[in-house]
Amino acid sequence: MDVLCLADRYQLMELKSSLEFTLSNHLSINTIFQFFFYAEAYNCHYLLQRCTTYIKSNTRLVLCSEVILNLPFNHFRSFISRDQLLVEEIVIVETVQKWIFQNEPNREQKKKLLKCVRLSEMSSSQLSAKVLTSGLFDQSIITNTQDSINEDSAGGQGKIGKCLHFCVFI
Repeated sequence: MDVLCLADRYQLMELKSSLEFTLSNHLSINTIFQFFFYAEAYNCHYLLQRCTTYIKSNTRLVLCSEVILNLPFNHFRSFISRDQLLVEEIVIVETVQKWIFQNEPNREQKKKLLKCVRLSEMSSSQLSAKVLTSGLFDQSIITNTQDSINEDSAGGQGKIGKCLHFCVFI
């Protein structure tokens, strides 16, 4: 990766392109995050596109891997905030819960992570069965989101849009 950094710094485009191509042929669950964040940092468009495709094709595998639990806070938060994750929101909740348990972030970091969870994208039963029992969210937040879901399904003017990205850690 040092060579990629130097190729970017000194604008050695042929070397940089060659490195991107080589790295993109070695994508795996163990390398995806390292390559993804390097691709973003050094404007490696081809490598970033290949990483994004890999993540889209393997979202559940990526989110359930041990590798994601070892990401630093900022990288983890950046990753789970992406709209490109093609997985039910409950899988993101479970991943966040595991990451919090393993990494023991401070209260402010927990709040920032939980704001990435889109409660309104979950069914009422998922909220009751999984999210409420996780202990991550205040019960009133879950209840308000459930009410919004119920209002929307009954044809009312629900508040789902307002609930998006809104949560509070107990």
